[in-house]
Amino acid sequence: MTFSVYSATRFRLSRSVIYAMGHQPACIEAAANSEADVVLFELEDAVPVDKKNEARSNVLQALGDLDWSKKAISVRVNALDSPFTYQDVISLLESPVSSKIDLLFLPKPGNAADVYAFDVMVTQVERAMGRDRPVGFDIMIESTLGLTNAAEIAQASARIESLQFGSYDYGRSACMQIETVGGPHSGYQVGIDGQSGHLNDPFHYPLSRIIEVARAFGKRPIDGPYIADLNDYDADPTGFEASARRGRILGSDGKQALTPAQAAIANRIHTPTADEIERSEEICSAAQAADGSGVRSLNGKYLDEATIQTARNTVAKAEEIPVSNTHLRA
Repeated sequence: MTFSVYSATRFRLSRSVIYAMGHQPACIEAAANSEADVVLFELEDAVPVDKKNEARSNVLQALGDLDWSKKAISVRVNALDSPFTYQDVISLLESPVSSKIDLLFLPKPGNAADVYAFDVMVTQVERAMGRDRPVGFDIMIESTLGLTNAAEIAQASARIESLQFGSYDYGRSACMQIETVGGPHSGYQVGIDGQSGHLNDPFHYPLSRIIEVARAFGKRPIDGPYIADLNDYDADPTGFEASARRGRILGSDGKQALTPAQAAIANRIHTPTADEIERSEEICSAAQAADGSGVRSLNGKYLDEATIQTARNTVAKAEEIPVSNTHLRA
């Protein structure tokens, strides 16, 4: 076993991360009323240039006016190659409602230096304001350069809590042919003797790589959006559910959602089942009972550390899920 062990970041329930477009008050209100665990206020790509200031003001207004007590709050600022990042950071962290912001979401970092520069900016503002609770970072990997440098990016700041997959921009960066953002392409399939076979997932590798890096360095991996129709995000709930399930199987903690309906699906998929919870509790009890003896087993089968830690994570996740929103499945 290596001596290079990275502690896991603080636990934060993140089964669903719903976008709330800063320039669309109705979208913000819908996110507030949704079942999402995390609300991601959007100031970047989806906001037109001439709406940046308005979006920023809307977000701050909503943070003060609406009840966010049951949700974590993240704000996606503009990318570092824009002229808006510093304005976003100053406006958000110098605001009277800044204490309600749990995370700042940095898009499109290409290397560790990008995260370091962002951290310097945020740290200066926090020190000037005397903020007593440092804001965390969500980091979006959404380019081939970012994926290439993902391991260095993950270690670039102690503030980083999650690595998230930006499937849309990653696909463009890789010059992929895309029919469904975060989903399959009809031409990308495995066939036998030239005949059609099952569809493959063209986003499998980058998502798997992001999860691998996140887990290696103790961060939460969050799967990116699924968009089958840019004019109707809810057009393919079956496809969204399949995408969310693939992500969970690979090891993601949650999935980005563009609508309340998608957030509800993501919650259901990323909620441990009753059987999973029961099994995990049994494993945790067996491990606790064996403390000091060095012999950890359940029903005659040895329990390794990885199995025990996975069980602990499952139990911790289940304990954080609101009773009214368990979505436990048989």
